[in-house]
Amino acid sequence: MPDVSKITKEQYENIVYVSCDLDESCQYNKSMFEKLLLRLREKFPTYLFISPLHAEYGDDKSYSEKYRLFLLENCADEMWYLGKTDNSTDILKNEISYCDKNGIIYKDIREVIG
Repeated sequence: MPDVSKITKEQYENIVYVSCDLDESCQYNKSMFEKLLLRLREKFPTYLFISPLHAEYGDDKSYSEKYRLFLLENCADEMWYLGKTDNSTDILKNEISYCDKNGIIYKDIREVIG
């Protein structure tokens, strides 16, 4: 695992922000999502995957949203998401809207990994 203090964009072919639509089964989703991230790293070893999934700050939804959008704006080349956009939470809808407004490519993970 690389030393995070020395990570630069130049070390990776692509930096992908990975979003997961959370619901009431958050703990299950986190476990499943961690397995998915491992699978993505194996399939795309030259990509760096970043995720805000573990950055929930209690009831401070405003901070969590700012953190997510900061990652998208400053770190990501693309966003890949796991969830259904027609039945998603406001979090995923806001992330997709942000991508649309800022020219960030976004894709459904299931389409990427088949």
